[in-house]
Amino acid sequence: MLEQRPCPARPRRAKTRGRWTVALVILEAMASGLPVVAAESEVTRELLGAGAGSFYTPGDTHALASHIARWGRDAALRRIAGVVGRRAAGERRWSRVFDALFHDYHCVLSGRSLVT
Repeated sequence: MLEQRPCPARPRRAKTRGRWTVALVILEAMASGLPVVAAESEVTRELLGAGAGSFYTPGDTHALASHIARWGRDAALRRIAGVVGRRAAGERRWSRVFDALFHDYHCVLSGRSLVT
């Protein structure tokens, strides 16, 4: 279903309480090879790296519409963002997330620094 949309938009500002829901929506779009238009927030900035989509100021409906129109008009830009997004989403697959989490736990339990 996502593949049929030229550009999913995340119009609400992400709140910490809904962080995982926001993360999954954005990651699903990126994994599907779609650029994402997201309201600027700490969560969306962390997930949506450079080139995988664009941000607008929350509440600025004109900016939101402008971003959606830009992605809708430019198929080449969407394809590039799709490649970037798929790569970025792949870096966040569960096996990598858990490996990093277990590594951090091991460092803490053994008294080593988490900074590499």
